[in-house]
Amino acid sequence: LICLPLMIYFGYTFYKRSKNRITEDNETFFNRRHPSTIYATIIFCILFVSIERPLNILIYQLQIIELPYEYGESGDPFQFFSFALFAYAVYFTFIQRFWMVFYSYKYYVAQAKLVWKLQLNPEFDENDNFFFANIDSLGSFMQTSPCLVILWMITVIILPILCTVKNGIPFDVGTFFLLLPPFLILLYIAYRISPVTDQYYIRDELIYCCIIMAIALSLHLLVFLIVGLPFDDTQSLQVLFGSFIKSIEYTLLCYVITIWVLKKNDKYHVVRPSSVRSQTGGGREDSTASFTGQSSNKLSFFPTHSNTNTATPTTVDLMNEEKGIRKRKLHNLLKTKHGFNLFMMHLTVELSVENLLFICEYIQYKKKISKKYLNGKIFGWTEELPNEFIPNCEAVTKYPDDYLSQIHLIFEKYIQWGSPLELNISARRRKRILQLFDEEKQENKVDENLMKKGWKQLSMIYDPIAIEIWKLMNDSFGRILETEKYEKWHNTLPKTIEEEPEQEAQQLTAPR
Repeated sequence: LICLPLMIYFGYTFYKRSKNRITEDNETFFNRRHPSTIYATIIFCILFVSIERPLNILIYQLQIIELPYEYGESGDPFQFFSFALFAYAVYFTFIQRFWMVFYSYKYYVAQAKLVWKLQLNPEFDENDNFFFANIDSLGSFMQTSPCLVILWMITVIILPILCTVKNGIPFDVGTFFLLLPPFLILLYIAYRISPVTDQYYIRDELIYCCIIMAIALSLHLLVFLIVGLPFDDTQSLQVLFGSFIKSIEYTLLCYVITIWVLKKNDKYHVVRPSSVRSQTGGGREDSTASFTGQSSNKLSFFPTHSNTNTATPTTVDLMNEEKGIRKRKLHNLLKTKHGFNLFMMHLTVELSVENLLFICEYIQYKKKISKKYLNGKIFGWTEELPNEFIPNCEAVTKYPDDYLSQIHLIFEKYIQWGSPLELNISARRRKRILQLFDEEKQENKVDENLMKKGWKQLSMIYDPIAIEIWKLMNDSFGRILETEKYEKWHNTLPKTIEEEPEQEAQQLTAPR
């Protein structure tokens, strides 16, 4: 009487908002949540509290409704079968839903990363990513749902057997152990979702659901310890308590997956102008915009103010007090995988992604040439990046040991006028570099004159540009510094206080 109207209200509210997803500019938010699986979960919950539980209790526990023959006996296994059929269906529907949500989340994050990885290296294999390679199998509802249905039916059959055989286990204990594996699967999915890249609060939603499930599972054990263990013949009483626990649990789960996520989205959602929506096909977003969750004109998490001196006193105090990896510096942000990707997506929004791409390609070039000709010692400017996360760049892949060709490719890709990823550097700096590659001024001896510089100077050939680009990226860092996404990433860092290593790279001056 209490849970059923609430579930219907939650489901209807979510359905009504889902119908208005385009006019409210929420299409991506709803698509990522797989609404059909939400409705399936709510339907199973409604059937459980409105049909299965009332009939089961009236027949087997209260014995108000009599069934013919032996089916109405209090110890009949069918009552446990019907309980498991609907109660466990909710859990396995949850697994199906959150697996699809999780896979979609990882797939679109990988798709957003693929944008800059292909710019860094056009020959990068997209199937190198697990979620790209298995989208037609593990990412397909038609492929994964039969496996979960089989697991569901196995648990449905096992519970009646465990509870009715001679010297079998109690009802609450059986429920606890059969629902523990699905719960652990959901917990693992929540762990694999990064709070830094979770724009649509999938991780928060799943964590709240796991907390509710954990409390319910604990209550099942508690009922057994308080009622089932001290007393005999309390199977019916345990079933009544178990029904109460499950009804409250499923009502709270329905609330979290509908009303709570809607409120969370409404709190931070920024509606794009109608002109932008019409250009993107009625609310559709490309992979990069979907990843960052930003509109093209109004950015809720990436403010566009350029004055970095307007930080609040609290932030200034934190910047002065924190040390080591937690110190709010650009080089610390780029040391970690999630920090690097966060900043890359921020530069994508600011239309300056070529800055970090150049830094990646130049650092890889410097490391390769230093390892082969300079005994591994890197001279001049350098920075530390998460190399295991960044694919090999085009220059290193296309010309593995031809360092002159690598120098030419970086020049043609980032520096010369009209290059595909032309950098925004000073005209004086560009002119100096252009002169090095001018065949007329170098008397058709460009490569020969470059080789005369020696390997050490060649390893530092683009240092002045790198230093200038790093300053530009520091401006972008000032704009991301006080965003919610940066704070989420910063909160994931270890809490240990250590001395910050001296950053020689930022103190270098450009060689003449």
